[in-house]
Amino acid sequence: QVNKLWEVEKKYNPEFDTEKRNVVFDEVRAREQTRQVKIREILTETQLAKYDAMDQIKPVMPKDVVHGRLMMELHYYTPYNFAGLTEDADWGKVYYYWGKENLNPNDPEHCPSYGDELFALQHFDMAKRQFADNGIPIIMGEYACNRKVFDDPLIDSLHHKSRMDWLYFVTKNALEYGFIPVYWDNGYIGVPSMGLYNRLNGKTCDAEAVEVIMKGVKDADKYWK
Repeated sequence: QVNKLWEVEKKYNPEFDTEKRNVVFDEVRAREQTRQVKIREILTETQLAKYDAMDQIKPVMPKDVVHGRLMMELHYYTPYNFAGLTEDADWGKVYYYWGKENLNPNDPEHCPSYGDELFALQHFDMAKRQFADNGIPIIMGEYACNRKVFDDPLIDSLHHKSRMDWLYFVTKNALEYGFIPVYWDNGYIGVPSMGLYNRLNGKTCDAEAVEVIMKGVKDADKYWK
């Protein structure tokens, strides 16, 4: 994989210093090895078998008239009960909380049953191994989380922190797995909504969310650092 990256680097940046290249890619290799160790530590034996089997999966991409210009796009609204739903649906309850530090034991029916931090890391890693590691860049063309408001101060506080933690976690880890995340601003500035900016005046309507997203960008251990 390092050699593939170097071939791309030489093509688009022929002035890139060879000695510097070795230092950069040694860092890339070390970070990747650390990530693999961490991932393997949290998998069950069944999950580990599936994880290792992914090495045998080779994505089949459509042919393009211009070589090396195809990318994979994915969207992330997981768990959708939390990120997307604003009220109960016939297929499931709306989730108010997300993140292991933000669950409300007194309100279990609105706590997530799937889509936690580990779930995200497993799926990001799967996408990276199937596409990015095979030379197919990934863009996360949509990700967002609805803000909601509750009369109960505890629920409102836990939901708010859950949303901020979700935005930070998804942004930071998307970048760490080599994806380019693009937030989905749905243009609505009320509640519930995913809007960050007022399109009539260009002003921020959710400054804290913007700040959290940018903190995730800054804190990400990006492979191109």
